Amino acid sequence: MSIGANAVFRPHNAASAALIRFVPNFVALRLSWTQNSLRSEGLEQFVEEFLPIIRENNPQVKYFLHRTYTECDPFVYGE
Repeated sequence: MSIGANAVFRPHNAASAALIRFVPNFVALRLSWTQNSLRSEGLEQFVEEFLPIIRENNPQVKYFLHRTYTECDPFVYGE
């Protein structure tokens, strides 16, 4: 069982996600991961659970989500 599946950690992480505010100079967030890869499990969970909360609080930022089938390391890139 992963840490994210543990109900004890969820409220704390959701509360932290609700507090995230990007500065005005921050215009885009790019996230890339490999579908069905153990390496990308954490980023995929983040996108499903916490990114909607962050997007709601930061509507001025553009979000680019790239899920690939080519095996690669997940990455997050801010502009």
